[in-house]
Amino acid sequence: MTVWTIASALISSGSDFEVFFTLEVIGLLIIREFVDSFATIEIKERLDLFIYAGLFVFVVIVLRRVWLAVG
Repeated sequence: MTVWTIASALISSGSDFEVFFTLEVIGLLIIREFVDSFATIEIKERLDLFIYAGLFVFVVIVLRRVWLAVG
């Protein structure tokens, strides 16, 4: 996950924080799929918590973008 965070930071260095959070959510979803058959239930639930938090931030970003486009 640390490698993905560093890669996300480098990719989004010239952009807003919105790109960084979007890349982080994508990374969490990919990691969740890869470790699905290997991880314990506690780890899966912990990852799900971070995914839900990231999806909430993603929804806020999308709503902000829509609000700016409409307004």
